[in-house]
Amino acid sequence: MARRSVSGFVLFVLFLCAPALLTAQDVASITGEVADTTGAVIPGVNITLRNPQTGDTYQAISNAAGSYTLSQVKPGPGYVIEFRRDGFNALVVSGIYMN
Repeated sequence: MARRSVSGFVLFVLFLCAPALLTAQDVASITGEVADTTGAVIPGVNITLRNPQTGDTYQAISNAAGSYTLSQVKPGPGYVIEFRRDGFNALVVSGIYMN
């Protein structure tokens, strides 16, 4: 089976930081949808958000609709988010600031 390109993965990975949803406990959620270059959603993608400075790690798996939510994310700079699934190259996005 041929590996699918991640370039489309980059274009169609949607994640929305929700700083407006900060609670008194100073946490947020990230919600998004994973799709390929054709717009087809991708279930079963392992999503890991980590802050290398603090060691905080949050994980989710995209559901049948390609959606995911990372909850209780602490604010801070320098987060890295990774998207991994068999049959695709991994996508890593760094420099995410959660406030």
